[in-house]
Amino acid sequence: MPAEEKMLGLIRWMEEDLCFLLPGLILANRYLAPNAKRSGLFKQLRSTDRAKALEGVSNQAWDLTLIYAWMDDLRATESTGRIVILASLDRTLHSIARWVLRAFNSECHAELAQQEMLGEEFLRAWGAKRGRKLLNAWQAAQSRRSSHPDKARTLTIEYTKDVERSLREELLRSVASP
Repeated sequence: MPAEEKMLGLIRWMEEDLCFLLPGLILANRYLAPNAKRSGLFKQLRSTDRAKALEGVSNQAWDLTLIYAWMDDLRATESTGRIVILASLDRTLHSIARWVLRAFNSECHAELAQQEMLGEEFLRAWGAKRGRKLLNAWQAAQSRRSSHPDKARTLTIEYTKDVERSLREELLRSVASP
């Protein structure tokens, strides 16, 4: 399936599951987009040693889990009074975390800021026509979500971990298949 269709499929899946996980979307965008810099996204993915390739996928799944846990902690800083620090030497993790932090720092205009940032992300990585198509698909999914009866469901770190585990297992199965 072409990369653009994979991104559209991911957006549809996120909408159907009411599981809009931006770090995962950004990672997929940076991996699938034709103008993306894939270097370092999945360590050892192209290794001839299958175990090393799977280790690279597992590492990236762990990085996403770490970002989601960090996001949960960021959301709770006012109520807990704790200072939250994300410590890692992974440049890809830093890049996605900076993206998330920019969205968090937009406070009262967070949704608008996320849309603008996603627009930049998609347009840069896919070009004008395909980037707009993906952004429109994302915005339409978000719009439909706002009228969905389950929209009030809160994403907890436990739910996020379950989703991450499911995604990791699916990705590992697809990589392990010859």
